[in-house]
Amino acid sequence: MKHRKSLLRLALGMALLGCGLATTAQAANEQYFPLQSYRVGPYAAGGTGFFGGFIDYLQYVNANGGVNGVKLTWSECETEYVVEKGVECYERLKGGLNGAPAAATN
Repeated sequence: MKHRKSLLRLALGMALLGCGLATTAQAANEQYFPLQSYRVGPYAAGGTGFFGGFIDYLQYVNANGGVNGVKLTWSECETEYVVEKGVECYERLKGGLNGAPAAATN
């Protein structure tokens, strides 16, 4: 009886570990991050070129296989270089797609 409980616990532990590994492997194919930009507003002259080029580069990286096979995904949030809008964007997007470990800000 004692061995049966130990074997059952071991099987349950391995099953839970396997579920966690499968989720990690699936998430490893794509990395999401929020992108706060300022293409309009008082700093649009600098932001338009920078963020246009940055997004072009991200698309280039994805077109060439991503980063070690991991594709990059992002959602852009316009802040107009206003602090309140930046905080709102951060709060709204920080959870991202299954959580975002990093945020691309400028």
